[in-house]
Amino acid sequence: MEKIESISLQKLHNNEHGQYMSDCGTLLRKWDTAILGVESDFAEFENVLSDEQVAIRVEAGSPFSSELERIDHLRDNTWNAIWGRIQSTLLSPIDSEAKAAVILKRIFDIDGDVRDNPYSEESNKLTNLVTDLQKVENLPYLNMLGVTEWVAALKTQNEQFIAVNNLRNAELAKRPSGNTKTIRKMLDSVYQTIVEKINASVVLGSAKPSAISFVGELNEQITYYKNTIAIRNGRSLKDTETNTPTAK
Repeated sequence: MEKIESISLQKLHNNEHGQYMSDCGTLLRKWDTAILGVESDFAEFENVLSDEQVAIRVEAGSPFSSELERIDHLRDNTWNAIWGRIQSTLLSPIDSEAKAAVILKRIFDIDGDVRDNPYSEESNKLTNLVTDLQKVENLPYLNMLGVTEWVAALKTQNEQFIAVNNLRNAELAKRPSGNTKTIRKMLDSVYQTIVEKINASVVLGSAKPSAISFVGELNEQITYYKNTIAIRNGRSLKDTETNTPTAK
């Protein structure tokens, strides 16, 4: 039987994330949370979703929010690019490259994947990461992996984010506030619990007909949002290629 498909929730923009979770909530109500076996989880889901919607509206009212989200995506992508280069170089047949990758990996392992952290925590961890990576003793390893400029770009992006975030926080100081990124992480956790329970019922063969219908309709929504992410990633890649200077 068909199970609920996976989706990279962290790749959704705030409004997309809020809309997807709202669509999911609508389907859960439609097919009866009690029959689906997630009634108690759904109560928490609705509460956190309500908090997210408030936080998104508050942030959307700030002229700095869209810029903040844009820079956050940039620094997340740069972090991912550097980490990907390290991971691939661990398999290098050249011993000196592999050893350099091991050393840089140890620095990344201190805080792990920082991208899902609350904004302020991620900013602090990225500041520490860049500081460690750019220590004199590590520069040869950055050069060997060809990520010296990438680390410099991460430093610049993180500093830009901190500056814009400070402006936004000052502007939002007198408004009702909410950390959208933190709330998103909470909502994702409840969502995953619901998905796991429904998928388990499908695997065990105990899923009711309404659960099968719910899975089918939710997967249609997931396909739509996956396509949205894919189109955006394709556009981002095309823009990057267009703006990359031609070697002379």
